[in-house]
Amino acid sequence: MKEQWMVWSEKLTQLQSREKYLVLGIGLFLVLYLSIWFVLSPLHTQLANNKKQIKRQNQSLSQGKVKIDMFNHALTQDYTLQLRNEIELAKQKLQRVDQELSQFSQGFIPPYKMATVLKKLLDVNQKLSIKESAASDRV
Repeated sequence: MKEQWMVWSEKLTQLQSREKYLVLGIGLFLVLYLSIWFVLSPLHTQLANNKKQIKRQNQSLSQGKVKIDMFNHALTQDYTLQLRNEIELAKQKLQRVDQELSQFSQGFIPPYKMATVLKKLLDVNQKLSIKESAASDRV
């Protein structure tokens, strides 16, 4: 191997200065190119992969934030409010119907008091009498 270096050294010394500069330039180019090829290229590839991974993690993080916001919004909503409002409206309607029914039935006599009321009415007015009608036949 030493002999080969000696042969190359001898050949280099025999070259003109222009050729020596050309060999030096080619040597520097090869050293730079190989260092870029074996050092910087893998680093560039790793950097690109890291950027992609960061982008994916940022997307995952933003999706997680959206989900958290959605859950927080869902927790602030009262889903039973509409049902409670409907129940309250139904209670109010029922109260109105009860009031109307009580106003309507104020003029009626309950069945358990009917006999005594008729007896008093007949006692007060001697001209009144109870007659049988066709409606009573149907009952």
